[in-house]
Amino acid sequence: YTYLQKDGESIVQHNKCFYDKISKGHIDNIYSYGFSYAGVDSAQIRKVCEILDRGLDESKSVTWFLNDFDEKNGNNEEYRKIIRSLGFKGEFKTFDTN
Repeated sequence: YTYLQKDGESIVQHNKCFYDKISKGHIDNIYSYGFSYAGVDSAQIRKVCEILDRGLDESKSVTWFLNDFDEKNGNNEEYRKIIRSLGFKGEFKTFDTN
């Protein structure tokens, strides 16, 4: 069943154009919805954090928004820890999905 698992690194490589595009812009906010934050997603989160770090102190002014559904279920605290462990230096807020 390993062929059913996604490979995070290959996803990053496959979406190189996307990462190149966001690395040339200014990012203020990130919104996550429908993201599992599982180990396989680590490569994608880490890549975004690396791009943010290129902005040096600007990375601390980025806000990562997690959805209120996961907040109500108590999952966002764990997601914050995962994102932080992968290099995110900004702040977290919650957005309303209704």
